[in-house]
Amino acid sequence: MKTLKIKPKYILFSLLGIACIVVAVLCIIKATSSIKYKEALSQSEIIDHTQIIFTADGGNGNEIPKNTIYAVDDLYQKGFTSIKIDARLTKDKKWVSLADEKISFVTNGIGKVYDYSYYELLNYNIKNAPETDGAVIELVQDTVQYAYNNGFSVIVYVHENDKAAIKELTGILSDINMGKISIASSDVKVLEYIEKIQPVINTIYCVDEITDEAIAACETYKFYSLCFNAANNKNTHEDFDKLFDKGIHSICTGADSLKEMEEMYQLGIRHFINDTVQIGDVQ
Repeated sequence: MKTLKIKPKYILFSLLGIACIVVAVLCIIKATSSIKYKEALSQSEIIDHTQIIFTADGGNGNEIPKNTIYAVDDLYQKGFTSIKIDARLTKDKKWVSLADEKISFVTNGIGKVYDYSYYELLNYNIKNAPETDGAVIELVQDTVQYAYNNGFSVIVYVHENDKAAIKELTGILSDINMGKISIASSDVKVLEYIEKIQPVINTIYCVDEITDEAIAACETYKFYSLCFNAANNKNTHEDFDKLFDKGIHSICTGADSLKEMEEMYQLGIRHFINDTVQIGDVQ
């Protein structure tokens, strides 16, 4: 019986051939993965994730009550690191976290915030919150402190102009962390007053339309940012250029889809506040 003998050079050629096949297969797998990755990013590849800032507008109100610790927990799980919290005054001059002046927005009660004292508001539970928790509308400082403890930067939107109450609020917020908290308002007088009493807190002027008066106010009072509504068609490319030329930071609301956000990004906007487009949509 003859024994099959394989010359050493053939063994070497066979091993090289196998190695080439393995390398080729790995290259194909890598290329396929790369294609899938690019396909996943195709709708948002324009956005530079290292530059853009996403601020959640209190949380997704359709699922989790806005301006609550439950919203903060939900946003933390979704990867957000910035949140806007609305501050409204009660009848007894307490700042509470509520996106709408009507308490029916998040509770089983009726009426408006300023119709109630804070302790009267405690009679109404937050909708959709765990029943055993007895969740209620929170004081702004408690919501902000909780968000800060979870690594969030916070924008506090002040809805009323009451100097004594504002002075108390800014003092409380500065004790938490001035570097990670900004105060926003659509009332230039509110921000002007804050600039005088707490100039180290960043202030954000919120407008629907970018006007020369709004730009002048930012320059005069050194507001940190101008927040405008992208859904307002009166805001043009020329208006954006004015902001950039004068070195005014800009924040955009009203870009409620990824496409709209990308359009704003192309024009130079890097900070977005909204509820609809989430971090996972652009990563």
